[in-house]
Amino acid sequence: MTRTHLTYSEYINDRAVIEALRLPRQGDEWPTPPADWKPGDDWPTGGGWVHHEVLFIRTHQAFEVWFAQIIHDMHAVISEAGAYWASRGGQLDRLDFEAPTAARDETKPLDPRGFPLVAATLRQAGEQYLGDGRALLEGDGGFQAPGRLHGRGGIAAPKSASEQAEFARLLTSWTARLHCARLAVRSTLSFFDVLATLTPAEFLLFRDRLQPASGFGSIQFREIEIMLGLRELHRPKIQPDGGTDEAAPGEPSLPEGMLRPTKATPQNQFAQSFYFAQPPWGWERVAKRYREHSLRDVVYGLLNAAAEWGDGDLSASRLDEFVDLNLQASIRDYFRGSGTPLPLRGVDADGFRNAVSEVDRAMAQRETLAAAVLEMDIHRTPLTTFLDACLRLDGAIVEWRDRHIRFVEGQIGMRRGTGGGGIQYLRQTVSPRKLPYYTHGFPALWLARTFVQKRSGA
Repeated sequence: MTRTHLTYSEYINDRAVIEALRLPRQGDEWPTPPADWKPGDDWPTGGGWVHHEVLFIRTHQAFEVWFAQIIHDMHAVISEAGAYWASRGGQLDRLDFEAPTAARDETKPLDPRGFPLVAATLRQAGEQYLGDGRALLEGDGGFQAPGRLHGRGGIAAPKSASEQAEFARLLTSWTARLHCARLAVRSTLSFFDVLATLTPAEFLLFRDRLQPASGFGSIQFREIEIMLGLRELHRPKIQPDGGTDEAAPGEPSLPEGMLRPTKATPQNQFAQSFYFAQPPWGWERVAKRYREHSLRDVVYGLLNAAAEWGDGDLSASRLDEFVDLNLQASIRDYFRGSGTPLPLRGVDADGFRNAVSEVDRAMAQRETLAAAVLEMDIHRTPLTTFLDACLRLDGAIVEWRDRHIRFVEGQIGMRRGTGGGGIQYLRQTVSPRKLPYYTHGFPALWLARTFVQKRSGA
């Protein structure tokens, strides 16, 4: 009989899903797939089967289903942002915090004409606490220009009403998609609760069968991290030291930008390389994400563009006011706890210089300044709402990693993981001692919270 109507099964494609969720058949020994085995094929007969193993497999399959949706939403935002940049005659910058660029100048002295309030505060502080009004402005330790480090590829500001409406529409759409992605991430946190019904003893019944496979090999979760912007975190995994771009005998060619570890590769990088941890069909997926733009590129591109537009809330005078507010606040904080708000005598000159230098270094990134200035406005805009959605998604990913750590710790304690990592490796993924661009997709948005001040007259 020829069907003339669409069924639920056909629309959802549930047969393919159900068949993909097949499990090895029961037997005496765990099956070894034959040489011609392909993903989706039935496993061969045989295999010592453990009841609790089904829960472990099903839970990780559920993770992967939701990871696919998160990737879908993030990809839509990134691709549409790239198209918007092109339509505005620009090109979205592909950020790399560990590669020097022509747009980054580590030493760029403060121009008192551009920052008159900041210059006045530095002169007064230098005279009052160091006995020299030029001490904080000139020389090797002089205050540098705020925002001297920045990305490239700015775009023209939307001017006409129709351009502004289109920009707001895009931002609103992107915000909704990232809100969905964040909720999808958070919805999977409860999966760990289900998985934690396994006792450590029950997990040990089948744990050895995982060797050397590991959750580290989740292709889609690595895609999510790279799409978020964590390129620096994964560079040693996709391009290990001592690696080669030549394929091993009998293996497919490596995708562009990916290296195969060799005998010269450090052992820890070999085991954590995507080449080792993932099947060949996954290599191109992660390598492609690594080559493409990320959500971090979009966020920093918007912040950099907003700073370049130089009108409205990001005017030069407001930026001067903003930096001066934070400089004065840091000076007050330096003497906080001394019993008086300002010292009467005995200032530690080196300590005071270092405190000012810390503010200088923290304000080096122009995108951080732009994010903080925007955040000081209590009135939400489509841009600030989108940036907030990005920060919340970033936080959800960090929360997911932290929840994963708690689960692993509850199952195997300090043992090494099946892939060689374990709790020590996982803790590094959320360690505050790491550089922020290794653990957070948008360090500028997080650091900006440090510099939000109450505006004078507000």
